Amino acid sequence: MTTTFVNRDVRNIFENMFKNNDEDIIIEDADEKTSTTVSLLEYLNVKFYSWRNRVIDDEDTHTQLPYKKWVESIEEGMNSAYGLVEIMDETTQISPDLDNGVIDAKVTFMINADKIEQLEYYIAKLRGAYKGKPQELVSQYGTKLTALLYVGALIPSDEPTETQIGDTIICECGFSISYMLGAQTYTDEKLQISLDGINYYDIILSKDTHQLIFQGQANPKANRADCVGDINTSASRVQTLTFFILNDTIASDLDDIFMSYCAQEVWDVQQGGYVDAEVQNLQRYLYVKVEKGTGSNKKGYIYKDIINNMEKVRQNTDFTIMSVTLKTSSK
Repeated sequence: MTTTFVNRDVRNIFENMFKNNDEDIIIEDADEKTSTTVSLLEYLNVKFYSWRNRVIDDEDTHTQLPYKKWVESIEEGMNSAYGLVEIMDETTQISPDLDNGVIDAKVTFMINADKIEQLEYYIAKLRGAYKGKPQELVSQYGTKLTALLYVGALIPSDEPTETQIGDTIICECGFSISYMLGAQTYTDEKLQISLDGINYYDIILSKDTHQLIFQGQANPKANRADCVGDINTSASRVQTLTFFILNDTIASDLDDIFMSYCAQEVWDVQQGGYVDAEVQNLQRYLYVKVEKGTGSNKKGYIYKDIINNMEKVRQNTDFTIMSVTLKTSSK
């Protein structure tokens, strides 16, 4: 079955995102010298619509743009903003078996000029709230799937102009939905590491590669010397963790370990100078805990590995990154 997304689905997804991240703001009246705490959503008062439901309908203001009411009521109109959600393009995997794709959409806002700063802040907040966090979605046809949602920056497309709702600005932001039916994502597994096997810490990975290696030997089949098979005699595990070195984290502790090897002298804070470096232990262990699922479906694994290789890459044009390769410890 192929997932079907129409404009109404995309509008509903964006509208739900917009409504689920509300917060209170303080509005100050310079003339009255007073301040009022209001909901940011209430202050922006954005009504979302798509081209298919732009027809005027006084009875159904949830799915139809209340254009007539907007024109008839200046007070309501001055407090309103509008968001047009459109699908711009969709790319899908050319496969009869894989159901995945990327939907590119655009949201065009028409909003009162004095609210543009608050809208820009709220769009940036949405981008941070959903970036890299898989979401469970349901289309109007009942299809359930996991997707990654991304909201682009808010870009004004015109100078402020005078309209029925006052001095307004037209601005746009991109919106994309990357989905794949039944696929696992980065957040399906929780990985923590420890230097002592007791205290485990989260580590933010940019890439994590596992490899299970079997050692075996040839095993000819009876009466079939021309058909030799293999039998596994042992197995080992190799894992490579790649991450940015973030200050005050387990990553910075690994960086200290990396720098301590092969150093002739090291800085001593108490003496205020360099002293001879100590001989380092070559058998450095790293404990890796992997958990997935919850409740009765929870699974967990702890591996005791030995550090086999460490690599640190510093670039003048990017952030410092480190890779640590682990192999199964013999102890």
